[in-house]
Amino acid sequence: MLDNKNQNIDEQDIINRIQSGELDCYEFLVKKYQEKAFQIAYGLTSNYDDAKEVAHEAFVSAFKAIGGFKKDAKFSSWLYTIVANKSKDRLRIRQRNYKLVYIDKVVDMDDNETFLELKDEKSKSATEILELKEIGRKIIEELNLLPKSQKMAFTLHHVNGLSLGEVAEVMQKGLSTIKTHIHRATLELRKRLDGEL
Repeated sequence: MLDNKNQNIDEQDIINRIQSGELDCYEFLVKKYQEKAFQIAYGLTSNYDDAKEVAHEAFVSAFKAIGGFKKDAKFSSWLYTIVANKSKDRLRIRQRNYKLVYIDKVVDMDDNETFLELKDEKSKSATEILELKEIGRKIIEELNLLPKSQKMAFTLHHVNGLSLGEVAEVMQKGLSTIKTHIHRATLELRKRLDGEL
C-alpha cells in the first residue's frame, strides 16, 4: 500500500500503475486530493452535503476515465475540472443552499493577494461573530449574483487558492480571460458592498 507521507512518490508512476491494473493505487490520489476537491466543490456549491457528493462523484468519474488520462497533463488540474463541472451540474439540479463565510475585511489585491482576509472566529466576541456572519451572508448573496464565469473564477482563485494558471486550466479558458473575470468580479463586489465592510 502506498503512503501519502512519502513525498518522493512520482504521481505519473502512480497513474501508470493504476492504468496497468493496480487499482488500489488510486487510493493514494484520493487521499492526496480529497480535501482540495471538497473545498473547490464547497466553494462553488456553498453546500456541505452537495460538496461531499460532488467530490465523491468527481473521484468516481476520474477513476472511470483514468485509462484515457494523458501523460503530459497534470492530474490535479484534470480532477479539479471534473469537480468544477460536477458542481455546475449540481447547481442546475438543486436549489442553492448557501452557508456563511467568516471574513475580517476586504483587502487591496494584486496577483499575489487574496480578496478576503480569513480569520479564526474563536478569537472574536459574540457581537463581532454576529457582525461577521451578517457580512459573510451579504458577500455570499452578492457573489451569487455575479455571472457564473466570474463567480467560478473568483471562487477558485480567492476562496480555493488555485493559481491563475490552474483556474484557466480548470475553466478551460485563456489566462487573460480568467484575469478579466476575477478583476470584474472583484470590482463588482467592492461596488456592491461599499459601506458594508
